[in-house]
Amino acid sequence: MYHQILHDTKKRGIEVGDVKLNLQQMMSAKDTSVAGLTKGVEFLFKKNNVEYVKGTGAFADKHTVQVNLIDGGETTLRAKNIIIATGSESTPFPGLTIDEKRVVTSTGAIALTEVPKKMIVIGGGIIGLEMVSDACMEMWLWLTTYPGIRMVETRR
Repeated sequence: MYHQILHDTKKRGIEVGDVKLNLQQMMSAKDTSVAGLTKGVEFLFKKNNVEYVKGTGAFADKHTVQVNLIDGGETTLRAKNIIIATGSESTPFPGLTIDEKRVVTSTGAIALTEVPKKMIVIGGGIIGLEMVSDACMEMWLWLTTYPGIRMVETRR
């Protein structure tokens, strides 16, 4: 939206003055959305009697999971149906050490405190593409605003 207002609306007969990015406010809105979505999912779990267990687990058999809990301890879960939500993990890139400051994962990228003038996005998977897509323009507007940003696909 920001990029479109700056570069496209004048051609369509709409002139807008003094459009600015407030990164701090944008990040605050992102944090509010994430918190709301997380609480919403947890509410739906409770409402539908879904047990939400955080930890590292392994199947003992097709209906049993042994879990090392994040908060310590272990538990064994038995159920007819089990949903495994593993989250995502960035693929290491040879020669780069992820420090979440200069070399960041998608998690670090959505917590940047300033807009980078140059950036390379490594990976053409869902998250990499999401970072450069128009659908996520408001969160990733700097990826389309700054010409120094490039996307690189990796192959295993």
